[in-house]
Amino acid sequence: FTLQVLYESFLDSGRTYISGETILSAESNEGLTLSLISESLEILEHQGYIEQLKHLGPGPYHARIQTYGVSTMLGNDESALLQKVGFCLTNDGMTDCAEIAAATGVVFPLVDHAIKCLEGQGLVKAVRAMGGVTFVHYVNPMLRRALSQ
Repeated sequence: FTLQVLYESFLDSGRTYISGETILSAESNEGLTLSLISESLEILEHQGYIEQLKHLGPGPYHARIQTYGVSTMLGNDESALLQKVGFCLTNDGMTDCAEIAAATGVVFPLVDHAIKCLEGQGLVKAVRAMGGVTFVHYVNPMLRRALSQ
Protein backbone atom coordinates (compact mmCIF):
# COMPACT_ATOMS: atom_id res chain seq x y z
CA PHE A 1 0.00 0.00 0.00
CA THR A 2 2.92 2.35 0.72
CA LEU A 3 4.22 2.08 -2.84
CA GLN A 4 0.70 2.78 -4.14
CA VAL A 5 0.55 6.03 -2.12
CA LEU A 6 3.88 7.16 -3.56
CA TYR A 7 2.85 6.16 -7.09
CA GLU A 8 -0.38 8.16 -6.86
CA SER A 9 1.60 11.15 -5.63
CA PHE A 10 3.97 10.68 -8.59
CA LEU A 11 1.05 10.76 -11.04
CA ASP A 12 -0.16 14.02 -9.49
CA SER A 13 3.10 15.87 -8.97
CA GLY A 14 5.96 13.99 -10.62
CA ARG A 15 9.12 13.03 -8.77
CA THR A 16 8.78 15.53 -5.95
CA TYR A 17 9.20 14.27 -2.42
CA ILE A 18 6.10 13.90 -0.31
CA SER A 19 6.20 14.47 3.39
CA GLY A 20 6.22 11.71 5.92
CA GLU A 21 3.07 13.22 7.41
CA THR A 22 1.26 12.87 4.08
CA ILE A 23 2.30 9.23 3.82
CA LEU A 24 1.31 8.66 7.43
CA SER A 25 -2.14 10.22 7.03
CA ALA A 26 -2.85 8.26 3.83
CA GLU A 27 -1.84 4.99 5.41
CA SER A 28 -3.28 5.49 8.88
CA ASN A 29 -6.69 5.48 7.22
CA GLU A 30 -5.90 1.86 6.37
CA GLY A 31 -5.13 1.07 10.01
CA LEU A 32 -1.34 0.93 9.56
CA THR A 33 0.84 1.98 12.50
CA LEU A 34 3.71 4.45 12.44
CA SER A 35 6.31 1.73 12.98
CA LEU A 36 4.84 -0.44 10.21
CA ILE A 37 4.82 2.49 7.77
CA SER A 38 8.43 3.41 8.61
CA GLU A 39 9.45 -0.22 8.21
CA SER A 40 7.67 -0.45 4.84
CA LEU A 41 9.44 2.68 3.60
CA GLU A 42 12.79 1.29 4.71
CA ILE A 43 12.19 -2.00 2.90
CA LEU A 44 10.98 -0.26 -0.27
CA GLU A 45 14.07 1.94 -0.28
CA HIS A 46 16.37 -1.02 0.27
CA GLN A 47 14.78 -2.77 -2.72
CA GLY A 48 15.21 0.29 -4.98
CA TYR A 49 11.54 1.25 -5.32
CA ILE A 50 11.74 4.57 -3.49
CA GLU A 51 14.18 7.15 -2.14
CA GLN A 52 13.91 8.76 1.29
CA LEU A 53 15.35 12.03 2.59
CA LYS A 54 16.56 10.93 5.99
CA HIS A 55 17.36 13.32 8.81
CA LEU A 56 17.90 13.08 12.53
CA GLY A 57 14.83 11.95 14.34
CA PRO A 58 12.17 9.37 13.78
CA GLY A 59 10.44 8.71 10.48
CA PRO A 60 8.54 8.42 8.35
CA TYR A 61 10.76 10.64 6.23
CA HIS A 62 10.06 12.52 3.01
CA ALA A 63 10.03 10.01 0.16
CA ARG A 64 9.55 9.72 -3.59
CA ILE A 65 9.15 6.84 -5.98
CA GLN A 66 12.09 5.84 -8.17
CA THR A 67 12.02 4.73 -11.82
CA TYR A 68 12.06 1.07 -10.76
CA GLY A 69 9.04 1.66 -8.51
CA VAL A 70 7.06 3.30 -11.32
CA SER A 71 7.97 0.43 -13.66
CA THR A 72 6.75 -2.04 -11.06
CA MET A 73 3.46 -0.20 -10.60
CA LEU A 74 2.90 -0.03 -14.37
CA GLY A 75 3.66 -3.71 -14.86
CA ASN A 76 2.69 -4.92 -18.34
CA ASP A 77 1.29 -1.47 -19.23
CA GLU A 78 4.79 -0.04 -19.35
CA SER A 79 5.61 -1.49 -22.78
CA ALA A 80 2.50 0.13 -24.30
CA LEU A 81 3.52 3.45 -22.72
CA LEU A 82 7.05 3.20 -24.11
CA GLN A 83 5.65 2.36 -27.53
CA LYS A 84 3.22 5.30 -27.49
CA VAL A 85 5.96 7.76 -26.51
CA GLY A 86 8.41 6.15 -28.93
CA PHE A 87 6.01 6.63 -31.85
CA CYS A 88 5.64 10.32 -30.98
CA LEU A 89 9.41 10.67 -31.03
CA THR A 90 10.04 8.74 -34.23
CA ASN A 91 6.92 9.25 -36.36
CA ASP A 92 5.76 12.70 -35.26
CA GLY A 93 9.13 14.26 -34.49
CA MET A 94 7.99 15.49 -31.10
CA THR A 95 10.80 16.23 -28.68
CA ASP A 96 9.12 18.10 -25.84
CA CYS A 97 7.75 15.98 -22.99
CA ALA A 98 4.79 18.33 -22.44
CA GLU A 99 3.95 18.22 -26.16
CA ILE A 100 3.97 14.41 -26.11
CA ALA A 101 1.78 14.40 -22.98
CA ALA A 102 -0.75 16.69 -24.67
CA ALA A 103 -0.76 14.65 -27.89
CA THR A 104 -1.15 11.27 -26.19
CA GLY A 105 -3.35 12.19 -23.25
CA VAL A 106 -0.82 10.56 -20.93
CA VAL A 107 0.06 12.51 -17.79
CA PHE A 108 3.38 14.37 -17.92
CA PRO A 109 5.11 12.30 -15.19
CA LEU A 110 4.43 9.06 -17.09
CA VAL A 111 5.75 10.52 -20.35
CA ASP A 112 8.88 11.64 -18.52
CA HIS A 113 9.16 8.15 -17.00
CA ALA A 114 8.95 6.62 -20.49
CA ILE A 115 11.70 8.93 -21.73
CA LYS A 116 13.85 7.92 -18.74
CA CYS A 117 13.31 4.26 -19.59
CA LEU A 118 14.19 4.84 -23.25
CA GLU A 119 17.30 6.71 -22.10
CA GLY A 120 18.24 3.76 -19.93
CA GLN A 121 18.05 1.52 -23.00
CA GLY A 122 20.26 3.92 -24.97
CA LEU A 123 17.47 4.71 -27.43
CA VAL A 124 17.18 8.45 -26.71
CA LYS A 125 19.09 11.25 -25.03
CA ALA A 126 17.21 13.92 -23.15
CA VAL A 127 17.89 17.12 -21.25
CA ARG A 128 15.98 18.01 -18.11
CA ALA A 129 15.88 21.70 -17.28
CA MET A 130 14.83 23.47 -14.12
CA GLY A 131 11.10 23.39 -13.56
CA GLY A 132 10.66 19.86 -14.86
CA VAL A 133 10.99 20.62 -18.57
CA THR A 134 12.25 17.61 -20.57
CA PHE A 135 13.47 17.73 -24.16
CA VAL A 136 14.69 14.79 -26.21
CA HIS A 137 17.68 15.94 -28.27
CA TYR A 138 18.70 12.61 -29.83
CA VAL A 139 16.69 9.62 -31.04
CA ASN A 140 18.74 6.53 -31.83
CA PRO A 141 17.70 4.84 -35.12
CA MET A 142 17.40 1.63 -33.10
CA LEU A 143 14.24 3.05 -31.50
CA ARG A 144 12.40 2.96 -34.83
CA ARG A 145 13.50 -0.65 -35.34
CA ALA A 146 12.54 -1.64 -31.81
CA LEU A 147 9.08 -0.15 -32.35
CA SER A 148 8.55 -2.04 -35.61
CA GLN A 149 9.00 -5.41 -33.90
